[in-house]
Amino acid sequence: MEQRQNTRFKRKRQKRSGLTAKQAMEQLKTHCMEGSFKLNAVWVEVGADVAHLLEWALIGRRIDGDWIGESNAEEDLEDAAVAPSDPTVTFRFSLEESFFLVHEAGGLVVRESPQADVMTPDQCYHAFRHCQSTFVHQYVAYRHFRRKGWLPRAGLQYGAQFVLYRHHPSQAHSDYCALVLPPSKQAPKEDSFPTWTDILASGRLASQVAKKLILLYLMEQPGCDYNELACLSCITGHEVK
Repeated sequence: MEQRQNTRFKRKRQKRSGLTAKQAMEQLKTHCMEGSFKLNAVWVEVGADVAHLLEWALIGRRIDGDWIGESNAEEDLEDAAVAPSDPTVTFRFSLEESFFLVHEAGGLVVRESPQADVMTPDQCYHAFRHCQSTFVHQYVAYRHFRRKGWLPRAGLQYGAQFVLYRHHPSQAHSDYCALVLPPSKQAPKEDSFPTWTDILASGRLASQVAKKLILLYLMEQPGCDYNELACLSCITGHEVK
């Protein structure tokens, strides 16, 4: 019986396999998505082909049809990655995802209204930082994990900033919960350094859901000025598992 179950699991994974996240990100660069910045997020409407790429790259959350909304259920992500999309699909990008596409990966331009000019990366940085006080540290952590090959998603339901997937959720469960530990000097009140009690509680919660905990210490160079976009190159992350 156990052998049969394992066989069915493998067949399911093969059936649901498709683009890798890296391939999907590369293809997204050839598309010029236009997003509208409002309500603390960036909203885009895309066709079925781009929606398919976003789903496999694990970027944004589809907010219509049978999508998962604000849930992070891995079963729903599986279905969305293989189900046909509607002709026009609306996605909600977090500020970290939006800025990663604007400043690093490419494929997205942002406007504050349909008639407004396209926002430059510098304008996006200041607008996003004004909107979300923890944006700088959240983005640096998101960028760090993306560069490492992880697929980060919001992890608030696990008591962490992110959950990390090595492969698409249709192929594997998330491996880690990630807790971001900001530099103490310029951390806003909402992004203060957690106590060891908080860290131990996060570790225990992660173990209860069969995940491991990563602590990402953010370190900044002397003279790092958060008022300038260039500060992002002055902040690096160090992982402790």
